[in-house]
Amino acid sequence: MYYRIGEMLEECEKDEIIRGDRQYVALLTSAEWEKEKDSFDMGIDIEPDLVEILSTQVEVNYDSLTGTFCIPDRNHLSGADRKFAFALDEKGVVFIDDSGAAKELIQAVQRSKKWRLPSLEL
Repeated sequence: MYYRIGEMLEECEKDEIIRGDRQYVALLTSAEWEKEKDSFDMGIDIEPDLVEILSTQVEVNYDSLTGTFCIPDRNHLSGADRKFAFALDEKGVVFIDDSGAAKELIQAVQRSKKWRLPSLEL
């Protein structure tokens, strides 16, 4: 799934985000990431660990950031954490997720957020 960042997250096709006219959010499975990562041209030196996500962490690359999220469920602290990885540069952010956790968060943002000055930082 691909989104352009505007006043709201707008679903789009991959070729629309590769053009680079607006910042983007992409949601890929680990298999899709392995196949497509070079097309994002992010300057990644340190790949995010997709196999063993133990904590929330970030790695500084030459032209990007990579890392993982490990988010506990506040309602069920003894339950399984929500885990996914990411890659981020000035053009956009790619969430790498096989669990559906990142998709839920993106959809919640899509339903509830509206920005006046859209950017990756918001």
